[in-house]
Amino acid sequence: MRIVRAQLRELPPRTKAAQESEMGEMWGKLKDLGNGILKPFGLSTENFQMVKDEQSGGYSMNFQQGQGGGSSS
Repeated sequence: MRIVRAQLRELPPRTKAAQESEMGEMWGKLKDLGNGILKPFGLSTENFQMVKDEQSGGYSMNFQQGQGGGSSS
């Protein structure tokens, strides 16, 4: 029973860390894909900023010209 209690205590932080790692990797791959699509137009994902509306929980996207400029990381 001690092993089960210990695992119940240790498992949530470990699963959260694994989930955050996977999310970071996924966003990195999506950003690379987006940059590949935008590069011929002289743009990059750095030109776009997502802003969360705290009241509705939705997001709006803002375009910022002159940032990124198609450079790859």
